[in-house]
Amino acid sequence: MTVDKDFNFELDLHCNKCDHTETVLVRERDYDAWSGNGVFIQEAFYYLSSDQRELMISNTCGVCWNKIYAHEMFDNRTVHDAMIDRSNEPSIERNELDHVFADKHNIDIKGDWLLRVQSNPFFKAKEKYGFDISSSVYLSKRQIKTIQEKADSGLTMIHFWLNWGDQMRFDTLALETNSVYSVQSRLLSRCMECGETFAKTLKDGGYLPYDDAEDDDVWIINVSKFNNLKVEV
Repeated sequence: MTVDKDFNFELDLHCNKCDHTETVLVRERDYDAWSGNGVFIQEAFYYLSSDQRELMISNTCGVCWNKIYAHEMFDNRTVHDAMIDRSNEPSIERNELDHVFADKHNIDIKGDWLLRVQSNPFFKAKEKYGFDISSSVYLSKRQIKTIQEKADSGLTMIHFWLNWGDQMRFDTLALETNSVYSVQSRLLSRCMECGETFAKTLKDGGYLPYDDAEDDDVWIINVSKFNNLKVEV
């Protein structure tokens, strides 16, 4: 098997609940982004499995996690939402979180939209990039392309749901947030063309047009600026 030369940072993972050990290769820049800059682990290490990421976070392997925590995955609200009668709704592929989101924010479940949820704040947004923590998201070009590929058309609305409780990390307090910012699929990549008040590169906080970026290039996006983009109908 040929290993990408960029994947040269070795992590030895160990489960504290059993004897499971595992060694994974990641990119050092991804590790730095996660451990030192507050980038979400699922974004930094999108190429690792969810079990590997959980092992990194909690030193708990997938088998042990399921044994210990699986019964806690559904709270009363989720169970209630799962019991809602949806027999009269169209045969559209929507998961339970889509339904919860639509119910809470009065959005038509039959509409042409996709949901992207951010449940952890990007703590370094203000300090390093000058953006408000409550309206900052982290996206790579690869992720933007994936979103646009999933969209039915360029007019599909992409709803970014920023939803978390009060948290503190890196000596930075992020207050409770429950906000939705929306943009048409075809306009998402336009943020990178609108200057550094809209989007900055994770690497150096500079300007990088979408067409000039590689798939692994990452932007910090100020989603509060979405309303400044022209919505086409």
